Amino acid sequence: MADDPVVSVVMGVFNEAPHLANTLDSLLAQDYPHWEAVVVDDGSQDGSREILAHYQQQDERIQPLFLEHNGGLTRALNRGLGIARGRYIARLDGDDLCLPHRLKRQVALLEDRPDINLVGGAWLEVREGKERLVQPPTEPILLRWHALFANPFCHGSMLFRRLWQGEPLFYEPAFAVAQDYELWCRLMEKGGVAALSAPPLVRRCQRSTGISVRHKEEQYRLALTVVRANLQRIIPFHAFTMEETARLRTLATYPGRLLPEEVVDYAILLRLFRQFVLNYPPADRMLLGKVLAASLLTVMGRDNWSVVWKTGLWWQMVTTLPLPLLFSLPRRFLPQRTPSWGAGTRNMA
Repeated sequence: MADDPVVSVVMGVFNEAPHLANTLDSLLAQDYPHWEAVVVDDGSQDGSREILAHYQQQDERIQPLFLEHNGGLTRALNRGLGIARGRYIARLDGDDLCLPHRLKRQVALLEDRPDINLVGGAWLEVREGKERLVQPPTEPILLRWHALFANPFCHGSMLFRRLWQGEPLFYEPAFAVAQDYELWCRLMEKGGVAALSAPPLVRRCQRSTGISVRHKEEQYRLALTVVRANLQRIIPFHAFTMEETARLRTLATYPGRLLPEEVVDYAILLRLFRQFVLNYPPADRMLLGKVLAASLLTVMGRDNWSVVWKTGLWWQMVTTLPLPLLFSLPRRFLPQRTPSWGAGTRNMA
């Protein structure tokens, strides 16, 4: 086997026989050759093992690891990370397809930007036979703000540095699901993050048997613990409850009509913004301020302005949003569509 691959593609596979050959073929079709695939079979009983053994004979870069008993995706991925040799870790699920330029584009960015720990990008989402392009925010401040409240990335499209301060990175074992969101937020604490614009990196199929469907409630609960930790780091003197965190996450990502009882939550959202932008230059503050102001005005409109005035939320807006932006607010009081984060948004995890 060739020494020192640049990229270790780490996969956790459980009963993926119908899709696995196509996934491996998409890896073999990459225009970047310096990779190994560490494919951890987590106790499959559907022929996945035989498929992996066949591909290993065809290409020595494909290195399967067979586990006797199913222990879940987090354990399987950590076993793979434990034997990976590349400088970078690429994630790929057993039913995803890598588009041909994926690894080349992501490696080029990390090689050129030592300050970046983690890079994702656009992906094609296939659900019920319909395909759509999903694009995370490419502006760093918008990407980080969105990541406070929800996972902006597709797990199988990510590339990150294997080592941090000389030590290998692993998924948090306590997270049986939403393990990717927890790791991305941990990496963003340590360094930079980037999202490549289209063309997409992978093609992802949403299936009714997928983890995000089968474990939806647990995934939401664990992801919400990550959101709460994110918010607590920004305002450490405010004790966020899970209920409050859930409301703030909804207001930040899926705002609806303003209710009087939500005014306090919007005020906290503005405080989060004020603390979040402290270390950003004015241009970035204006960029995020426009998104936040448009979101607020979308849910306010003329019908709700009396609520804003009576509760004092207007003063929070005046003291928080960039001054040049405030002069444009009177022209934007009419209801409008909520601004998009891109061609689509990710679920919580």
